[in-house]
Amino acid sequence: MSGPVGDALPLRAAVPLATALVMHRAESVGVRALVIKGISAEVHGLRQPRVSADVDVLVDPAGYDTLLESLAQAGWAPRPMYAVSANLDPHSESLIHAQWPCDIDLHRRFPGFLEDPQATFEALWALREHVEVAGRDVWIPNRAGAIQVGALHALRTVDAGPRMDTELDMIVDVIAELEPDERDALVDLAFQTGAVGPLVETFSRAGVAVDVPDSPQLRAWNARRLAGPVFAGNLVSGMRGKPWSERCRLWRLALWPSAAELRAVDPGLGDSSRALVAARVRRWGRGVWQLPRALKAAWAARSGRRS
Repeated sequence: MSGPVGDALPLRAAVPLATALVMHRAESVGVRALVIKGISAEVHGLRQPRVSADVDVLVDPAGYDTLLESLAQAGWAPRPMYAVSANLDPHSESLIHAQWPCDIDLHRRFPGFLEDPQATFEALWALREHVEVAGRDVWIPNRAGAIQVGALHALRTVDAGPRMDTELDMIVDVIAELEPDERDALVDLAFQTGAVGPLVETFSRAGVAVDVPDSPQLRAWNARRLAGPVFAGNLVSGMRGKPWSERCRLWRLALWPSAAELRAVDPGLGDSSRALVAARVRRWGRGVWQLPRALKAAWAARSGRRS
């Protein structure tokens, strides 16, 4: 990103300022929102301090569009994405501004919370805390909520990388050191949000035993994790439960994005037909490489449903 502010404002300063900005906008239009990950995780001792690349905000689903419009009026626009991705029920939108060096990620829901998004938000909001960021009080989840968000983020794929493994280890250590009443509150919240299934092994590592029944939602979560952090995994898991006509439409969008889409996602692509052909070939190559793992994960979920 570039611009007079973006060039001058360092990321370390931009992220807290953008945090204060988005929360000010939320308050001005009467929308409830919680700052998650980032500062929230650090406040609760769930990760080592570091400079984030974006601001993550979980928004009251009922007010999501209102806050999105308010930020649009301030010059924040959705980061360009392929049409197929926009049709796969994305859980968040990344907003960019030409004069800011960071993104604002607005979450309408958070992967791994398997209960209804509105009910999940209400449960997290009821236990909220405040912290000062850039001279402004902002709302964050309490420790139990932050633990769940942090652990689900680290668990979103089975090979998220060493940094996520380290953060998950820290979270396990924090859970293990909780007082009995804090553990009970954590488990109770996990049942309210539907995170208890995805977090059952994390709880077990920390010495907290919970009995979690199987469910289609839990199988879908596990299948998506197995598919890996790749587009093909999103595509295959996103087709789950959709009619064949919709699946065919999604495959068409995935296989043949328009020239405008390709150039919007990759502004440096150029105008030549040769560049467009090369971009499509690279995209197909990545899909061919990713697809077997995604299909294997989908088959595992399907087998689980039949058992």
